[in-house]
Amino acid sequence: MLKIGEFAVLSGISIVMLRNYDKMGLLVPTHIDDVNGYRYYDKDQLVISNQIVAMKSMGFGLEEIKSSFALSGEELQELIQKKIVEKKCEEQTIARQLDILEKTVKLEKDDEGQIALRVLKKIIPATYALSYRKEIRAFHEEGMLWEEVMKQLAMQKISISERAAAVSVWHDRDEENGHIDAEIMLYVEKPYKNVEPLNCKRLKEREVASILFKGSYMQINQINTVVAKWLEANHYEIVSEPFTVYHNSHRENPDENTFLTEICFPIRFI
Repeated sequence: MLKIGEFAVLSGISIVMLRNYDKMGLLVPTHIDDVNGYRYYDKDQLVISNQIVAMKSMGFGLEEIKSSFALSGEELQELIQKKIVEKKCEEQTIARQLDILEKTVKLEKDDEGQIALRVLKKIIPATYALSYRKEIRAFHEEGMLWEEVMKQLAMQKISISERAAAVSVWHDRDEENGHIDAEIMLYVEKPYKNVEPLNCKRLKEREVASILFKGSYMQINQINTVVAKWLEANHYEIVSEPFTVYHNSHRENPDENTFLTEICFPIRFI
């Protein structure tokens, strides 16, 4: 039999790892001396140690390796085939991550580069929304629309969760001539009957490029520039009007430093 030090040299597995494998039942010494606690291994166990080293190099975890000892040759081949598929999926994921990293590095290395790190592609699930749409003369008049919606909700005794997302969409923007087609919405969990001027609509699932920012709305022009670069670099195009989600707005706190805003650009791959 081989002492643990000798077995470590022949197997290429450190003494520390051999002790760890013993604890988890992966590679148990053939004999442990009752007096001094020395571990001894049989030479035949080098076959097992070689399999452990080989499977670790293939990316198998220790529990997977332990389970593999009970498999037949055919079952072991199937396990390896599954690992090949798994690793190819990991390879594709890593390739996508590298692609995103490289495209982000290409963006300007100033504040825009920092903002670009916050661009996220995600799915907005389907939901219901209470909508109020009206033409206004300037963007700052949006506040009046929210006041009207709150008044209508109170009149119709509709209770909306404080967590309900508040959303605005600009369908047509001509502030210079005082014509802005504005729609504001509150996401709700169930449908409501249409009662003018509120309209309940079903919004489909959407894939969006989303960017979340804190503070003043004065950042929006810079954000739009960054998102445009991100879309071009990642081969996406905008398919419908962007919309703004107010996570924290003047309704919660008039201090613009507390504002938390998300702009979503519905997209598709081209």
